[in-house]
Amino acid sequence: MAGSGDLVRQEIYTLLGVTNTADPMIPLDTARQGINRTVALVSKELGLGPAWITGAISLTTALRDYTLPGTVEYEQVLQMVYATDKWPLRKVPLDEILAARGGSGNTSGRQFAYALTPTSTQTVTVSFAYLPSAAETIDVLATTMPVPWPKGSAAPPVIPFSTTALRALELLSAVDLGGSLGPDKMNALDLNPKTFDGWRATAMELIRQERLTIIRLKRANGPTNYAWFSTWSGN
Repeated sequence: MAGSGDLVRQEIYTLLGVTNTADPMIPLDTARQGINRTVALVSKELGLGPAWITGAISLTTALRDYTLPGTVEYEQVLQMVYATDKWPLRKVPLDEILAARGGSGNTSGRQFAYALTPTSTQTVTVSFAYLPSAAETIDVLATTMPVPWPKGSAAPPVIPFSTTALRALELLSAVDLGGSLGPDKMNALDLNPKTFDGWRATAMELIRQERLTIIRLKRANGPTNYAWFSTWSGN
């Protein structure tokens, strides 16, 4: 699931009691920086909710190495399946793929195992032992990192968090932004530190619940079907 970044911002303002999103009490760039900080925090804790990237890899009979689509930054790859029959592929260490390639020449066949290699530019290489015997498409279940809210943009981009993680993000962003207001503005909005403590505690409990959900998903997919890649940061 994903949430509109603008709706997230509006909910943060609602929590803080700001009725006008253009209110200079919280300048737009201050909101941008606060949301980016909190997205980075929640992403570090959880990664994002998993989603299927359909048609992520188009196999050809001439290649054994492929690059996952570069339109997103990958946090985890949880599973790969063939698009036609949903047959799952098994993740193995790259050494196993390279060993199977040794002396295989132009051996071809349907692939049932793959290895992942992250690069310094946030691309991910998918390697197979043999040449595919036919042109097929592979779907990828992955968690990806959100695009930071860029300076100068009027509204934040879509934030692909689960419903639980979005609520934690809203609460923690409200704590972050509210704490920067100072006593006079906090009094004007009828805010106090105890309110922030309650929001923070609720957010951390939501993060704990979401972490358990992710752990259950990992276990369901087996110990070798997922891989961590990068940490997102939006400053």
